[in-house]
Amino acid sequence: MQILFRGLPTITETDLIADSKHDAVCPICYNTFVAIIAEEETSRAMDSPAHPVEELGVTKLERTCGHLFCRKELSETPFLPVRPANPSVAAS
Repeated sequence: MQILFRGLPTITETDLIADSKHDAVCPICYNTFVAIIAEEETSRAMDSPAHPVEELGVTKLERTCGHLFCRKELSETPFLPVRPANPSVAAS
């Protein structure tokens, strides 16, 4: 699972503004993406973040639906609508 997450982009507040999504919310947890990004920045500044780094921030499912999600909720969802960039990754 972590291999799939490494291939997903990290969305910044600048990206949200450029896509007119600055006020958007995660469709799973309903937290605003701006708040999720702020939590990520705070956690990365700490010596021991509360969540694994792979679960911080916002990402976009570019290879499938193109929707934005917070990484934490996406990692806890029983399904993962992501195709790996490299098909051999799925086989391993």
